Amino acid sequence: METSSPPPAGVNTEESPSGDSQHIVETSSSTPVDANPPGFPSETGLYPNQRYLCQREEYRAMIQHHYTRYNTHSPGVASPDNVKMQSSLLWTQVYNWAEVWGDDAAPLPRLSAADKREIIATLDGYCVQEDWDRIRLHLPPTARASMGKILLEAMINQFICVKFIDNPFWFMDAKINATDRDGDANFHKRFQYIYERLKAIEPMDAAWWKTLLVQRCNERGSLITQPPPTKLSQDTAAHRTARLKAYGDELLERRGFRLLLKDEQDKTQRAQRDEGLRNLLEFAAQQILHADGGLYANLVVDRLRDLPPTFKHGSDSMTSHLLHAEAEPADGGRILIVTHPGITVTDRQSISHWNGLDPWRVTVAEVVVAGQSKP
Repeated sequence: METSSPPPAGVNTEESPSGDSQHIVETSSSTPVDANPPGFPSETGLYPNQRYLCQREEYRAMIQHHYTRYNTHSPGVASPDNVKMQSSLLWTQVYNWAEVWGDDAAPLPRLSAADKREIIATLDGYCVQEDWDRIRLHLPPTARASMGKILLEAMINQFICVKFIDNPFWFMDAKINATDRDGDANFHKRFQYIYERLKAIEPMDAAWWKTLLVQRCNERGSLITQPPPTKLSQDTAAHRTARLKAYGDELLERRGFRLLLKDEQDKTQRAQRDEGLRNLLEFAAQQILHADGGLYANLVVDRLRDLPPTFKHGSDSMTSHLLHAEAEPADGGRILIVTHPGITVTDRQSISHWNGLDPWRVTVAEVVVAGQSKP
């Protein structure tokens, strides 16, 4: 008499429709057994999730969610290598503009003590808050001769970071409806506060949310000559242009900024200078919008207070300014000025396994370090 042995693990036996024999259904231990046809979810089938088992509808919703997020990676997605390259180009353009238009009449004898205090106070976060002459005394020789240009460079980069990185929604027109012409000048600040609170709770969700808003509001035509493709992006473009003009006016009208410029008498030269600055701000805005609208991440700015107090060669957070070329700073030298800050990308989510990715640095801070004191 034959005895039947139980089927191996992962194999089910079922009665055939005629009832006189059995057919075998093989199943994987990780695959749910579900005889219901497609479109009729089983209440009993269990599907693997990262931390628990779920039913088919929940599993399907989860996959749809990931698929939707994957598809939001439109052609506007930013390449990290390209973001790094464009950031380097931006800092170089700022340096060049300051070199051309900054006052080179060292040690700027026309500045009063009050003027010097105003300039240093304006650069809080980028320059040690000490007496002008004391700072100058400790600069290396080449930097000492170009102190005004160095401070001008730092002031432009400070302005760029405050306007475009610290306030990623600066471009929003803040209209309450289609007939609203004026909007709300403080709307982007209120919106920013919502973003900051969300970031404190769910930083990766905040990064994704911010990226989609920046990307969709600032979409461009496939060709430079084409208008933005949507009504939203068209309205944003018009408002963005107006805001950039206002930002250019604001910087050019700042007294501390003007004090560091050459006393240019020629009207044509002044117009060329001002146009160059406006083009520089527009380029900065474009590059930061590209990063904010394509990296699906948050940007963190490292200013003077965020850096170690002293310089260290080979640091992953800083490098010395170009004007240190003839007097390379020593390890342990005190950092006096940050000409441009470091920028780090955080809170990125992988689109393959949906986990968080490690932060990566777009650019290190460029610093001016105290050298040998010289009377």
